[in-house]
Amino acid sequence: MCATPSFAQGPPAPVRGQWGQSVAELFALWEAPSSDRIVWFLPGGGWQQSGPQDFGLSSDTPTPFLADILASGTTVGTISYRTSAFPLPEFSIGDLVAFSRRDPNSDADGDGQADGIGLGKKEVILVGRSAGAYMALFNGIVESDPLRRADRVVTLQLPAPMWTLYDRFESNPVFLHFGSIVVGAIDPLMLSLSSSAAWPFLVRNLGNQTEFFLIGSSKALEFPVPTLMDLGVPLPWGSLRLPEDIHPSTAPALQDVAMRLKGYRVQFVETFLTGRDPMTEALTRAIAP
Repeated sequence: MCATPSFAQGPPAPVRGQWGQSVAELFALWEAPSSDRIVWFLPGGGWQQSGPQDFGLSSDTPTPFLADILASGTTVGTISYRTSAFPLPEFSIGDLVAFSRRDPNSDADGDGQADGIGLGKKEVILVGRSAGAYMALFNGIVESDPLRRADRVVTLQLPAPMWTLYDRFESNPVFLHFGSIVVGAIDPLMLSLSSSAAWPFLVRNLGNQTEFFLIGSSKALEFPVPTLMDLGVPLPWGSLRLPEDIHPSTAPALQDVAMRLKGYRVQFVETFLTGRDPMTEALTRAIAP
């Protein structure tokens, strides 16, 4: 049993490098001693980032929730990814998982020397926010190769609800990637099929062992009434505003139902009035070994 590391002088210096084939696919990671698992954070941003600097990779310290995970003894990292439409960047996340698992001491080219490529981790966890959540889910559901599929997927804010009334905001990467502007002119069926909540019905679940943790609030009141989107509704825990509040609540609830119907290993992690910092509390539960 490993002792929890002590970072009295702050976290270790980050290790930086390239995890994929594109020069836009970079990482910064903070290594915990003797950790055989890694938590990757996939930032959001609507696929609108102009470069790695927009993903937070320039920081020498991990974001606060990653710092907590690091302090508990797990290696953490943040990535940047391609935002171009072809090929879809979702497909590249399998390269990240494979890179994380690859033994850097292996000699794949047979030249008698270690390749020095890879991290040698036994467990790979993807934590995605917004667009990053969409990409993490894509890897966990659509990726067919177990070696390229994460052991665990955690969504902090899921941007792609199923219902078309909620797709009036630019949260759906299918439209962003392919340049669709007039959402209302697209067939409602296509809107629904482009949602991550539809993926479990479009992909066969052949013994998928990935664990999914969908963080959100199942009790937030949300109404598909256009006036509420602008006016907001006063509530005991704050003002409900659409579409902002739907981002972390209705979407993961729909995703949870869809995945349960198709037999995936999924848990909905409730954040509604669970504590002083419900998101951190929920994330801690989802990341726990």
